[in-house]
Amino acid sequence: AIANTVEIMKALIIGRQPPGSVSSKLHSSEIFNNAKLRITIDEVYELSGNTKAFVLTFENIGNRPVVVPIEHIELPGLLAISVDSQILEAKPHDINKKSLSGYTTKAYMIVEGLTQ
Repeated sequence: AIANTVEIMKALIIGRQPPGSVSSKLHSSEIFNNAKLRITIDEVYELSGNTKAFVLTFENIGNRPVVVPIEHIELPGLLAISVDSQILEAKPHDINKKSLSGYTTKAYMIVEGLTQ
């Protein structure tokens, strides 16, 4: 239904609202946390054809580097997924020595037919 998946993804990656979408303007909410990886939804854009685009933050909350397993993320209707970085550093204990957010990454998903 969406020929412009690439265009939507490009907009998400540069932090723009995809053309023709409506922002859900939600408060970021945690959707996953297994004490190693925390995933929060930052933004949801509603598109035509019951398609939604998500901007997520993946955060490594463990003390070891972690690889974001995007090839294992399976959702019905997942059209596209992208992450800025697939390897997340361990979260620094000393916040003053914070490596510039090497332990978080943005992720972008376009999903079709979500009825939630």
